[in-house]
Amino acid sequence: MKLIYCTFLALLLATAATANNCDTTTAQQEMNRCADLEFQAVDAELNDAYADAVAYARELDDAGAGGVEDRLRIAQRAWVAYRDAACDADAFLFDGGSMMPLIYSSCLSRLTELRRADLITFASQY
Repeated sequence: MKLIYCTFLALLLATAATANNCDTTTAQQEMNRCADLEFQAVDAELNDAYADAVAYARELDDAGAGGVEDRLRIAQRAWVAYRDAACDADAFLFDGGSMMPLIYSSCLSRLTELRRADLITFASQY
């Protein structure tokens, strides 16, 4: 029983170490998972930048600009639709292949990081 427990524990630890090592993995499934985790992190950063941009737009509206927040929201919704469609097109080149999720998530990360930079620039213009 002790041998089974030790074997199970060793296997669990090895799996945990592999599951968190995105820098060196070569297994496609793990690479797909790591790309998704990267997108989730970049998306969280985008949400923070968007909140700052909305706050800045409200300041402009309160100062008399009028309509800045509404336009920002419209632009963000359009950008999300664009990002998703563009990444779907990129990933479709690998339709049915095990690499498709990696391509899709990587594209989402790349475009999301670019949008994050745009929002940071927007919120710091004045």
